[in-house]
Amino acid sequence: MAGFATVADLQSRTKVTYAGADIAWVETLLDDASAHLRDILGWQVFPAAQVSYTTKVWAGAFHLLPIQPVVSVDSISIPDATAMMYDVYDGGFATNVNGIATVTFTAGYPAPPRSLISWTCVLAVQVIDAVTKLGMLGNGGLSSVAIDDFKLTWSQSQENGLGGYTLPDRVVAQLQASYGTTAYVTGSA
Repeated sequence: MAGFATVADLQSRTKVTYAGADIAWVETLLDDASAHLRDILGWQVFPAAQVSYTTKVWAGAFHLLPIQPVVSVDSISIPDATAMMYDVYDGGFATNVNGIATVTFTAGYPAPPRSLISWTCVLAVQVIDAVTKLGMLGNGGLSSVAIDDFKLTWSQSQENGLGGYTLPDRVVAQLQASYGTTAYVTGSA
């Protein structure tokens, strides 16, 4: 699956040029950061993918699809419904019958949103910094380093102690509000 950011995106934000074997390493870190963001958001966001879910529908009622932006509604089926029709509009649909519908649609962005490119780069730089300065993938809760009489201080808080990719809670909430989903869907790229 395509990452949200490229090595060129990272280079333009950090003014650091990567070459040789470092390019593959940075691509891996950007892909890992993108996967982490997808875990936070609950779906892949980019590229667009076909997804399916099952829901109760009421004749004439508008049903907003749980993932936006919607590219297309591919099928809506209700077992035993004869002469079922549906209209698609405003990121959702309405049917002419009641029932339990299986809805298959395609949703996602044609290109990664800028904020996800930016946060992917932030997460990757956290790991690059930890690897180059500490020789490990995350800071593991490291809260300070002293040079004279070399000293490392480790945080006891759970959030800082997790290491790896970290984003402030307010950023996670904002990203989930902007790109997240509240529905469980299955999908394929």
